[in-house]
Amino acid sequence: MPPSAFSSSPLPPVAGSSALLAALRQGMEAQGLDALVVPSEDAHLSEYVPARDRRREYVTGFSGSAGTAVVTPEHALLWTDGRYFLQASQELGPDWVLMKALEKGVPTVEAWLASHLHQTKV
Repeated sequence: MPPSAFSSSPLPPVAGSSALLAALRQGMEAQGLDALVVPSEDAHLSEYVPARDRRREYVTGFSGSAGTAVVTPEHALLWTDGRYFLQASQELGPDWVLMKALEKGVPTVEAWLASHLHQTKV
């Protein structure tokens, strides 16, 4: 294949970047989705996820082993527990809000979704 064949293909956005979040939101809009939930687990619900299946890490830039991301047209949120608060605050970009799971006053993923999404598709 000639080298010029690659020049028309855009590179995938950098993990956790604003460009990736924008592209994700465009894809969600095209599919008619109002929210996307991205867990840490792979398709087999394994806690130990091979690099190729680390979707939450790719979307958020957060490399800790536990967390759940939620993306809506207006919000980009990551829930993780106390083991990862410092790491998440260092790895998340400015588009993301860290939700400190199990802290007083912080809703669960499910409670947040229920309070922010009405008659929507997730």
